[in-house]
Amino acid sequence: RTTMADADPERPALGLTDDAQRELGAGLPPMSFAERTAADIAAAGGRAIALACDVAGAGSVDAAISRCERELGPVDAIANVAGIYGKHLLIREQTLENWRRVLDVNLTGTFLCAKRVLPGMVERRWGRILNVASGNALSGRPKVAPYSATKMAVIGFTKALALEVARSGVTVNAVMPGVTDTAMPRENDPEGKRLPILAEQN
Repeated sequence: RTTMADADPERPALGLTDDAQRELGAGLPPMSFAERTAADIAAAGGRAIALACDVAGAGSVDAAISRCERELGPVDAIANVAGIYGKHLLIREQTLENWRRVLDVNLTGTFLCAKRVLPGMVERRWGRILNVASGNALSGRPKVAPYSATKMAVIGFTKALALEVARSGVTVNAVMPGVTDTAMPRENDPEGKRLPILAEQN
């Protein structure tokens, strides 16, 4: 789920307020947060739409980006942020279903979104693609092997794609954030007791 907004150099970028960051940490439903963010952008004079999208499905990705293009214009920049941990299990207990679902969202989703916007970027000879990897890609983490594997794969995908489009005015980069206090790391730790430990590991 994502919020897509136009980039206007005449207006300052909007960041997350302290209240918004706390609400994310408290597990505010993502679509509700996206809709509020879109409303905030509109109130500040910009244009934005909130979209629900299953990034693991090519049809869903195409529909979401097509609507964005119709309402806001060409996509010049995209951030591939969607990701899930999946079930927290030892490798010997992992199911193939869980493994595939994490790969579908974290890796295939990144591929599908990048692939969908690339033709326009290459044609216009300008574009920015940002993929979100993770500190867990390099350090690993017990019980989330599918997640760690996909985030390492995102790094490899980013490097390969960057080389492919380097002469087209399109840049592709990845970031590797550490643990952030949101609903995701609290899935199996509602009180956040392990967050300081995980932060140190990253």
